[in-house]
Amino acid sequence: MAAAGIRGERRPRRRGESENDWSPVAVDRARAFWPEEKRLSFEVHDFLTDTPPRALVPGSLDVLACRLVLPYLDVHRFMTDARRWVKPRTGVVYVVVQVWEKQPAGYVRGYPDKVIEQLREGWMHTERWDLDWSPEFTAMALTGPQGY
Repeated sequence: MAAAGIRGERRPRRRGESENDWSPVAVDRARAFWPEEKRLSFEVHDFLTDTPPRALVPGSLDVLACRLVLPYLDVHRFMTDARRWVKPRTGVVYVVVQVWEKQPAGYVRGYPDKVIEQLREGWMHTERWDLDWSPEFTAMALTGPQGY
């Protein structure tokens, strides 16, 4: 999804996936692509202006994926929430973001490399790699939130 896809538990004792995106078009397309999948739920949600979805309780997520969305959010608040939302020790947050220093002249999207490196703070294990298809994009896997 274009913004934040969230995988977690929708109902007690039943595993499922809840995908949230700020774009109604993206949500409609996802619903059309997986019409028969009963374990998937697609909802419109704006993490910038709305309160977090009720299903996001501490330790409820296995995986939280954020693709090209962090620059539009209050990144410090969102990452603090992400560390609470994912499961202790095993929860992982995947991030894809553009790197200022690797963009063509005149483009300023994403974050400076220094800010991207700061995303590692508060996690037991982190990995970072540049995406093969475009050096201006980097990805991170942040595992095991600390302090929650």
